[in-house]
Amino acid sequence: MVNEGGQWTTTASSTPSTRRTKRQLTNRKRTTKREATYRAWRNMLARCFNPKHVSFKDYGGRGISVSELFVPSERLPSAKAFKNFISYVGLRPTAQHSLDRYPDVNGHYVPGNIRWATNEEQASNKRGSKTVVHPTSGLPVAPAALARELGVSYHALRQRLIDQGKW
Repeated sequence: MVNEGGQWTTTASSTPSTRRTKRQLTNRKRTTKREATYRAWRNMLARCFNPKHVSFKDYGGRGISVSELFVPSERLPSAKAFKNFISYVGLRPTAQHSLDRYPDVNGHYVPGNIRWATNEEQASNKRGSKTVVHPTSGLPVAPAALARELGVSYHALRQRLIDQGKW
């Protein structure tokens, strides 16, 4: 509606068919955790098994596969394979999480090597990333993550590890 000389007129953009109330805009369907988890599971399968997938060369093309527990087949219906996936990995915690192969970045999507990770966690879990052994868990960890956990700067941790011959 436009005020033209004290008169309110309706414009094409404000007709009832195109106007949206604030409630209508905020009541859009939100994706549930189960739906988001399902999409991530299907994308994981596509990356590993569909040669036409844009990321196939980085996954299936490198020989990375998925546990048969998570892959639908004649013996294992899709619904059961997805339930198996959820039982091992859980539902996607937040929209900021995605699937990550950890601790072996070059390993397969199998129980014990798959988790939900944030962008920060994934950034430190790439092929060619420097890792150091965590002092208490013994697992490989990114130096930046260990420095944050220990409350020291990255450079101080790096120098300490160099001095100890562990860099």
